[in-house]
Amino acid sequence: MADEKSKLTPKSFRISEGTAEKFKEIAGSIGGNQEQTLARLIEVFESQGAKAALPDQAHNIEMFEQYLATIKDAYLLLLKENSEQAATIRTDYAALLQAKDATITELRAQIAGLTKFRDENDKLKEQISALQATLADKDALNQSLYGQIAGLQEQAQQTQAIQALLEHLQGKSKK
Repeated sequence: MADEKSKLTPKSFRISEGTAEKFKEIAGSIGGNQEQTLARLIEVFESQGAKAALPDQAHNIEMFEQYLATIKDAYLLLLKENSEQAATIRTDYAALLQAKDATITELRAQIAGLTKFRDENDKLKEQISALQATLADKDALNQSLYGQIAGLQEQAQQTQAIQALLEHLQGKSKK
């Protein structure tokens, strides 16, 4: 039953164009739609009727309406401040997210640089290993050549000694 009373349905009223415009103007000024504006007008009418029916309580009714207006204004102010704080929080959160995104991008760039550096380092290590292997082969070849040179020098000394002996013997035989 409550749903049936609160369900909004279009109704038509015969009113002049000026009254309709004034009604829309009032609705715009209080920040509501036409249903809310009509409900507020009915409340004011009923309040005025209650004041007329109970003249000795008119002051109490007015005080109660002032309290309600004060409470409503305070509530609306809290809602506004809450909305502004939520907007500030969203802005701050968005700024933090952007800062974190920038940090993530920077770290990814550093990772890419370090990965490239590691790959280059690995290539250099491979080149060093290849050069060390070549150097070891060259050292082995040099040692072999030094051994051959030493052997040839020894043979040359022996040949010189033999030649000197031969010359000496030939010199003795001619004498």
